[in-house]
Amino acid sequence: MSPVEFEESSVIKVLGLRWCPSKDCFSYKVSLSQPTSCTKRRILSDASRVFDPLGFLAPVVVAIKIFFQDLWREKVGWDDDVPQELEKRWTTIRDELHLVESILIPRVMWSNRTNKELHAFCDASLDAYAAVVYCRSVDTNGNVTVSIVAAKSRVAPIKVLSLPKLELCGALLLTKLVDKIKTSLQEANIRVFAWTDSSIVLHWLSTAPKKWSVFVANRTSEIQSSIPFKSWNHVRSVHNPADVASRGIPPSLLSSTDIWWQGPCWLKKQPTEWPVSHYNVNDIPCDILEQRKSTKVQALMQGFWKRWHQEYLTSLQSRPKWQKAQRNLEVNDVVLLKEDNLPPSKWILGRVTEIHLGQDNKCRVATVKTINGSYVRPVVKLAPLPLTERPESSRGGQNVLN
Repeated sequence: MSPVEFEESSVIKVLGLRWCPSKDCFSYKVSLSQPTSCTKRRILSDASRVFDPLGFLAPVVVAIKIFFQDLWREKVGWDDDVPQELEKRWTTIRDELHLVESILIPRVMWSNRTNKELHAFCDASLDAYAAVVYCRSVDTNGNVTVSIVAAKSRVAPIKVLSLPKLELCGALLLTKLVDKIKTSLQEANIRVFAWTDSSIVLHWLSTAPKKWSVFVANRTSEIQSSIPFKSWNHVRSVHNPADVASRGIPPSLLSSTDIWWQGPCWLKKQPTEWPVSHYNVNDIPCDILEQRKSTKVQALMQGFWKRWHQEYLTSLQSRPKWQKAQRNLEVNDVVLLKEDNLPPSKWILGRVTEIHLGQDNKCRVATVKTINGSYVRPVVKLAPLPLTERPESSRGGQNVLN
């Protein structure tokens, strides 16, 4: 196949992204019309002209996203003028957008390199979280080249999340971005180094997901299935290029922010000179680890329930016939025969003629003579009458029953 020839001044355009074949670099073209008003509709129209599919302008784009979220919180109508403070912020960003046209990004990441690695960084602020990936390649002479591959940023949700949770969202964004890059480059076995400045995220990733709350468990499980914990490392915030994309910077500062385009300076050094991962789990407050409540409280709850069941629940329904000593029925005691389907006023009156003692000399069954005949009943079905004097056997029986 014969090579394709391009004119030296030719530029291939795809929306706002341009490729210059003579320099083999990507650049941007931002065409903004003259502002006639400052409404939400007009601001969105101008912002959509910044086309950045690979995320090279992520620090600028995230600043625009954060601005839009603030604009949304003000509940401004589409055709209403925005508040003066927000208008001033947008004017500053808009007036500097043309400065990104001077940025040139080399298209080629490596050529005839023997060793290739992907270094991915993630970070978060209370406003947004981001991830950026670099390719580090070493040629046969030991020369190291570091190139930015792609980046991605997201604004934090309006519902407030803690900073460690946002850092975890950044780690998940990093994982998805790395998977997409590996698929695009057709380099499934390329070595990946993941970097974060959050010791809490590293601690979450170092243990089984089931130990943590649902929010943390779902995300750590997805991260661990793609990037194992041994590939994760700790980096200081000042050496984390994703910090730039998580906070946002003005367009005028983007071209001079070297850490964004080339990564931290130590990436061009030997691996022995890279920062050593170090974090102390004991320094992490327990209340922000998002540990599952069941694992922390389950043992205490089970112990409490066992004692409550054994020591308190059984005392709610007293058993006086088992716990309190009672007088045995005796012959000639006057009793009422209990009937579940009759009111007490209709119970039949009777006299005990015989008692039946158990092995413990307790009377649990008695023979009772009534006006209708004799019956053998358990004592729980008899209601002794509290007579001060027990009737005589002959005269009392005749008086009661006849």
